[in-house]
Amino acid sequence: MGLQTRLDTLKKEFTANVPSEALAVMNQETEKLIASDIVSKAVKVGEILPNGQLTAVSGEQVNVDQLLDGKPLVISFYRGGWCPYCVLELKALESVADEIRALGANIIAMTPESVSHVKETKQKNGVTFDVFSDEGSHFAKELGLVFTLPKSLQEIYLKFDIDVEKHNGESKFELPIPTTLIIKPNREIVYIYADGDYTKRSEPDTLLDILKTI
Repeated sequence: MGLQTRLDTLKKEFTANVPSEALAVMNQETEKLIASDIVSKAVKVGEILPNGQLTAVSGEQVNVDQLLDGKPLVISFYRGGWCPYCVLELKALESVADEIRALGANIIAMTPESVSHVKETKQKNGVTFDVFSDEGSHFAKELGLVFTLPKSLQEIYLKFDIDVEKHNGESKFELPIPTTLIIKPNREIVYIYADGDYTKRSEPDTLLDILKTI
């Protein structure tokens, strides 16, 4: 079963248990984000990815060139370990991580969450590849992938026991749209999947197919 099929099943189960008023707000805000053309304003295939700084779970600061290490790199931007769609995607990427490495590439993920929450997400979900904290979404902003979570959604998320501020830091309600990239060792983007609808993600098999051509 493909990742998107599993995501669609999760969405169906989730929406069946959400009050209609909350669901209407969530759908409306997703439509607004899509209509904002955030994807069209983001980085594109053929562009060079900035050599951004990220924080490892050890607390060490690393840049993209260090993570590339002369190899192609798969990068996944996710909203947080509190997002069930993101967790499902991380597990799907973990299932092909060995194949990605066998193709001579590296794989990482990043989130605006604090290092402590990154560690928790990795341990809880058995993620073996490196996951980094993009504190303040600074790197994601360089790529044009960030939006501010509307107050209406902040309130709904709190009712679901999702405290984005607790995960990201005080007064930090910015999130990246879920995005997957493949870049060459020179940081040239050869593939990007980004969608304003957080329930949509790239298929892991697509990543493998592209890596075979690099």
